[in-house]
Amino acid sequence: MDWVPCPDPAGLGWKCGVRYGSLPVSRVLARLAIVSLATLLVGCASQPEAQLAEGVNLEWVSRPRIGEVTHLVLHHTATGNESSLRILSGRDPATRVSVHYLVTDEPEPRIIEIIPEDRVAFHAGVSHWAGVRDINASSIGIEIVNLDGNVHPYTEAQFAVVASLASDIVRRHAIRPENVVAHSDIAPGRKLDPGRLFPWHRLEREAGVGCWADPSDVAVKLRSTPTLPLYEVQQALTRWGYDVPATGKHDETTRNAIAAFQRHHRPGQVDGIPDRETVAILLTLIDAYRR
Repeated sequence: MDWVPCPDPAGLGWKCGVRYGSLPVSRVLARLAIVSLATLLVGCASQPEAQLAEGVNLEWVSRPRIGEVTHLVLHHTATGNESSLRILSGRDPATRVSVHYLVTDEPEPRIIEIIPEDRVAFHAGVSHWAGVRDINASSIGIEIVNLDGNVHPYTEAQFAVVASLASDIVRRHAIRPENVVAHSDIAPGRKLDPGRLFPWHRLEREAGVGCWADPSDVAVKLRSTPTLPLYEVQQALTRWGYDVPATGKHDETTRNAIAAFQRHHRPGQVDGIPDRETVAILLTLIDAYRR
C-alpha cells in the first residue's frame, strides 16, 4: 500500500470515499473450479458487482483511464479489514491512496471493489516495469488484507478468491503473464509486498496467472550456463523488467532487484545475492517469456 499525504478537501471526511461494493466468497466459489491437492479453488469468476456509496468522490482518489490495462499488481495491506477499506477508499484525510479491489481476510473473504477498472487507482506509487514508469496508468491493483505477507501466510480461502479474481482480470484484459507482478517487483527496496509467502507458483499452476519457472528447465540452465559476470546478471534483470544499470557492481539497486526477484520467484532464499540458482531461474523465465 502506498501512502500519499494530502489535505482533507473541505472537511469532507467520509465523503472522500469512492464507489465500492462487496461480493461474498460463496458467489466467487460458485464459478469454475480448479482442483489442487490441498483445496478446491476457483478459476474464472465474473467481475465483482459494485454499489455506489453515498457521497462518492472518484475524482479524489482516482483519475480517468486513457490507455489500455496491461499490468496486474498484487499487494498486501499491512493493516486490517476496516482500516484498509477506510484508507483505500479515501476516508482517511491524511492519505490519497486507492486500489481497484480489496480482498478481506475474513473466514469467508469478500472482494470489495473500490475503484472501477475504467479509472486509474493510486496504488503503485513511484514504480517501473519493463520500461513503463507510470504503472498506475496501465494497471489494475489488488490489495490483500495481510499484516505482512513475508511473515503471515495467506489463507486457502483468500488464495481461492484472489486466484479467481486475478484469472478473470487477466482474461478480460489479455494481460501477459510476465506483467502480473508484485508491488515489490515494480518498486524494489521501497516495497516488500505481497511478500515471499504469497503462493505465486500456485497462482500460475492452478489459475494460469503469472509466471513460474519450470524446475526441469532451471535444472538444464544450471548444468549448461556458466557463472555470469555481474554486469550480465544486471542486463538480465533489466531484460526481465527491473531498472538496473549494468555497473558491474553489487550495489544497492542490484541487491534490491535481486531480492525482489527472489521474493517472487525463489522465496526460499531472499538475500539479494545472484547465486547460480537465482540466475538460472531468471534466465529460464527470460527464455520462456521475453523472447
